[in-house]
Amino acid sequence: MADRSHSDVMNFLNEAMIRFPDAISFAAGRPASQTFEVLSPDYVRKLIDVFQGHRQSVVGERSRSELFQYGGTSGSINELVCRQIQLDDGVHCEADGLAITSGCQEALALCLAELCQEQGDVLLTCNPCYIGITGAADAFGIRTVPIDKSSDDLAEAISLACNQLSKSGLKAKALYLVPDFDNPTGQVIDKKQRLSIIDVCAKHEVAILEDNPYGLFRYKGNPVETMYALDEEGCVFYLSTYSKTICPALRVGSIAFPTTLFGDKSRLTSFKSRLVQ
Repeated sequence: MADRSHSDVMNFLNEAMIRFPDAISFAAGRPASQTFEVLSPDYVRKLIDVFQGHRQSVVGERSRSELFQYGGTSGSINELVCRQIQLDDGVHCEADGLAITSGCQEALALCLAELCQEQGDVLLTCNPCYIGITGAADAFGIRTVPIDKSSDDLAEAISLACNQLSKSGLKAKALYLVPDFDNPTGQVIDKKQRLSIIDVCAKHEVAILEDNPYGLFRYKGNPVETMYALDEEGCVFYLSTYSKTICPALRVGSIAFPTTLFGDKSRLTSFKSRLVQ
């Protein structure tokens, strides 16, 4: 399938799961269909009422049309998402520091388009990596450079790649990582490596796109602090999605922005204003 497009590969994975619904496959990251059996019309209506009650407590009004109408470009459930990722992921951010997206795929596309604007800008990814990130990069004409995930020192491999690119007149602008249960390897990056990667990326001004779709699926061992929580340099963007935990068809994801961009708050403010329009 080497000559097929990224969309062809994704369609193949999804169609295979549709044809063989009883098969257990992690290839497409699809939740088990049995989990949706509880979503009867009556239950969904109950959830809508719960949401309306929440909005009334936030904005002091109760309107069902708000659920279906245009809202602010950064979203209208930001407080709820902030609370969830704080409780479950240890990610502390304010509602105005988070943007709601159409799944994590839009979050990836928005960040890449803003971070990699020049012809020599490069996206670093692990090899192998989630096909959705390389597909998004291809759509914007962004060059992708792979980092060997089997390296004993991933931070050193990233530093080496940044230096080699610089010698070629190119600039690594973003690094895509799934630190918890990486797709497709399932690997988890330990805390020491996470801190080293943050230090390297801060030095080279490489924004880290920390994608965490699987963090809630830990069944043994202790969770590792997210890179966002460990970041003191202003280089980690935390991407989350409810496609793996609630319902893919809802297409709800988010971006939690760092509090500064490489230590510069005004630079982050400018970045956010361009990204969330």
